[in-house]
Amino acid sequence: RAAYKKSRYLKLGSPVERVIELLNDLKKRAEGETMQADLEWIIQVIASEKLYSIDLRNAGGGKMDSEMSAWLTSNMGLKNNSKEGDDGDETDTTNADTVTSLSQAEGLKRQESDFVSEGGGRELALIDEVSDTAEMIQLMSKINEWDFDPFEFHRVTQNSGLVVAAWKLFEQHDLINKFRLSQHRFLVFFRKVQDGYRDNPYHNCVHALDVILNTNYFIRQERVVPLLTPLDRLACLIAAAIHDHEHGGLNNNFLMATKHEMAIKYNDQSVLESHHVASAWALLLQEDYNFLRALSREQYVELRDSVIQIVLGTDMKFHFEHYTKFKTKQASDTFQDGCEREDVKFMMSVLVHCADIANPVKPLKVCLKWTRQVMEEFFQQGELEAQSGLPISPFYDREKTSIAQCQMGFINVLVKPLYTEFTALLGEPAITECM
Repeated sequence: RAAYKKSRYLKLGSPVERVIELLNDLKKRAEGETMQADLEWIIQVIASEKLYSIDLRNAGGGKMDSEMSAWLTSNMGLKNNSKEGDDGDETDTTNADTVTSLSQAEGLKRQESDFVSEGGGRELALIDEVSDTAEMIQLMSKINEWDFDPFEFHRVTQNSGLVVAAWKLFEQHDLINKFRLSQHRFLVFFRKVQDGYRDNPYHNCVHALDVILNTNYFIRQERVVPLLTPLDRLACLIAAAIHDHEHGGLNNNFLMATKHEMAIKYNDQSVLESHHVASAWALLLQEDYNFLRALSREQYVELRDSVIQIVLGTDMKFHFEHYTKFKTKQASDTFQDGCEREDVKFMMSVLVHCADIANPVKPLKVCLKWTRQVMEEFFQQGELEAQSGLPISPFYDREKTSIAQCQMGFINVLVKPLYTEFTALLGEPAITECM
């Protein structure tokens, strides 16, 4: 909590922060345990965002039949808040062995196509080849460390960094065995995803590699481990890998201003992020790439919901909203073992967002390389804006932009406040290594 207390000067002045402060002050002065308990309940409700949520157990005077409850849950976006043990038939959807798999239920016991077996075989041969080198052995000994160099890893893996890292990390977390993932399909999927990253200065496959490595670091932290199920770890790593799939090197504002087909398709709402997750998930609908075919229906639905939430959460327009929300929850000690699922999923979204904007808190050599690349991508868009007769975006003018000023603003206004809160949750060694 020390880091949290030191961060008070980083406040952005949201009303909810002041409300929580006032309620905490009232609780300290309240007389009697009942009043203190009531105030604590109010604080928890505000922090959990349940002021306007409907509890189906109490709707209709508590006499709602199960069919109506099921209809509301599936059609109205309401959650059935029955707690474990209420109906004596709770299903653990995180255990790969508890529910009949999709492939078994639908009789889809298909053999691998030549494309899958040959493609997967090539990827395994490549992994075996690069894994035996002295450079790779040295790199693998540090792959879970914060100061890991993604550029070097990409070079040593023969420009296959995302594919190899995904394989190694999923193996380390025992996800391939836990969920009976189809190994050859896994490899051809991640090859296809890596190839889907374009040759942009910044939003390229090495950036995706960097984000999956950063995500891996975060989900291994001692205070995060108890909060996540194996399915959560699967969701975080998949989301990190696909989070910028098929990025064109132009931001959402440009796509909307030019009436790009993706902006029209997604109604100007998180245009890029919607495309990233949709284009990558479309691959999973193809038999050759569906390495998740052994998941149960419940697992598949939960995984997809988590991945969508995480990838959409990388849209920078949500940054301040999510920062304030996370800070409020952190102040209320929300993120504890056994906390609400929605809080865990929100934490996962913030976790991958932090992994996505980690460049300024990396070792100087890596940080400066990322800075050069992101600014070049900015400048290339600025030139397109000028050619299109659009106003050049702030920091996108090659001739006028101060790179130092741009980066200092990004660090002080965006990265530092969020990382102060997030590392307070993680504790050591993350506070020292990431700050």
